[in-house]
Amino acid sequence: MKTRRPLAILAATAVAGLGLTALASPASANEITVTIGGIWTGNPLTGGELSFSPSGEAGATLETASILFVIDAPTFLGDTDDVRVLSTALSEEEGGAPCVSEESCVIANSGQLRLYVSPDSTEQWVKVLTPPTGESFSLSSAEGVFKVSYVQAPISVESEGESAPAPVLQQFEEPATDTCDAAQPEGLNWGGASSGGWGESWAQWANKGEGGAVCTRTLAYNTSTATWQVR
Repeated sequence: MKTRRPLAILAATAVAGLGLTALASPASANEITVTIGGIWTGNPLTGGELSFSPSGEAGATLETASILFVIDAPTFLGDTDDVRVLSTALSEEEGGAPCVSEESCVIANSGQLRLYVSPDSTEQWVKVLTPPTGESFSLSSAEGVFKVSYVQAPISVESEGESAPAPVLQQFEEPATDTCDAAQPEGLNWGGASSGGWGESWAQWANKGEGGAVCTRTLAYNTSTATWQVR
């Protein structure tokens, strides 16, 4: 008999008044914006401007669930236009593949891109490269622009009728046999949610931090029925 691997608990927060426990999906409520501008020279590229909102500085560790990169028309050495974000801690989608390939996490000059922090990330470096096809030039330092650690987005429940809890992300490692629906661990049908509805994805936390396939689904709160439902 195959032994199921335990559910990876990303972060648990009690939802007041609902009598259940929820995993918060990273949201814009816990997002930091990193703006890159100015004139960059040297190798690694220095100068220019890096601004962090609401707080932070180059080389520091940002604690957040997502980062919005804004490229504010900087001038790079060699007149390159685009940049690429390189980090095993970030991905273009929640639970998606990390920003490690030349084709992923590329941002056009004067553009912007929101990247999501892997829930198991702790003080991992984030590089910003130009041109995107190589590591010849990295912004600020050869190590990276800053480090990032995952912090769960807060769940807030307003007074009755005003708003609902944030969506809930559930994941567990994909089984070697059986479907995700058949392998669902016990205890995940919170607050009236049904079984099933699982899809396949990739997450860095799986396989003891080496990354791997996971089963994933999202629960959303229905204010009209006061129950959680598979979205």
